[in-house]
Amino acid sequence: MVKPAGPKIYNEFIRGLELETLYLEKLKVEFLSPDTSNESGLEIKLEDRKRKVIQADNKLKILHRYTITINHEGKDDIYFKFDCTFAVVYQTVCDMSAAIWEVFKSRNLYVVTWPYLRELFHNTLYRFNLPPLTLPARKA
Repeated sequence: MVKPAGPKIYNEFIRGLELETLYLEKLKVEFLSPDTSNESGLEIKLEDRKRKVIQADNKLKILHRYTITINHEGKDDIYFKFDCTFAVVYQTVCDMSAAIWEVFKSRNLYVVTWPYLRELFHNTLYRFNLPPLTLPARKA
C-alpha cells in the first residue's frame, strides 16, 4: 500500500495542475426489466473505478468509470444498469507520483466528475421514462 502524499507535496502538485478537458468516453445503458408497475421501491447501488492512463508531455489523462444499478427493493434482479466512463485531461507541471494519486483519486477527481455523472444519470433516466432518482452530493 502506498502512503498518501502529505499536504505540502500535494498542494504543490495541485498548484501546477490545470483542467484541459473532460469528455464522456463510454456510455452503456440497459433497461433490463420492462415491469414499471412498482417504481416506488427502488434501490440504487453505485460503484466507481479510477485509473491513471497516460502521463506524457505535461499531460495527464485519467479515466473515471461509474456503474450504477437499480433494483426493486428486496429483489436481486437488476432493473436498470448505467455504465459510463469519463476521461479527464489535465496539463501538469510535474509528474503525479503514486503518493499524490492516492489523495487525488479520492478528493479532486470527484469534484470534477461527480456533477457530470449526476446530470447524465438524471437525464438518462428521463429519456427512458423512468422516475427521477437524484444522486446525492458527493462529499470529498
